[in-house]
Amino acid sequence: MTHIATTRDLYMPLFRVDNENNSYIFGFKRGGIWSFVPYRFILSGHNTNLYGQFISSTWFNHSPDEENVEYILLGINKSFKYSDITQAINSVSIDDDTLNISQRERGLGVTFKENFTISMDAIRETINKETVGKLIITRDIKSTTSTVVPPKKIFCTTFRTKGRNTDSLLSLSINKLTGGVIHITLPSFTLKPT
Repeated sequence: MTHIATTRDLYMPLFRVDNENNSYIFGFKRGGIWSFVPYRFILSGHNTNLYGQFISSTWFNHSPDEENVEYILLGINKSFKYSDITQAINSVSIDDDTLNISQRERGLGVTFKENFTISMDAIRETINKETVGKLIITRDIKSTTSTVVPPKKIFCTTFRTKGRNTDSLLSLSINKLTGGVIHITLPSFTLKPT
């Protein structure tokens, strides 16, 4: 199976399906339950890789509350309902060694499944390393009262991790306000042909 997009160049129109009519969706696990973002990745191809990206941070903005965050990438070659995909994925346990696609998932058109696990400690470590000696954007927060609100510092970086079973790469934008929670946005992926 090849994962090359129909575009010949990164500057050509963007697509939502690859050469094999697969569209790619993104999910995350919270409290042991998988949820899927109701947007498909925008795809482009260059050389032998397939690239997928979300083009707006409003499509996915996640503040993890668990120490290990799990994400899943699915390739699907049929029209589908997100609720059916969610039920199918939640009915199957993903074991640590393989990500076999179940018969039920195959029946829904799932052709590709990859899992990514990220430790929040690794994200915090990346933030700590990258903030040393860096100028961080400052945003003034206006107060509706007469109290003076100190400017908030915003830190942004990209965190990359490899897939558990394939030569795929997931990139996530990490945003953090001073003293605030970590927000994970703008997932993108790179797949090499299998």
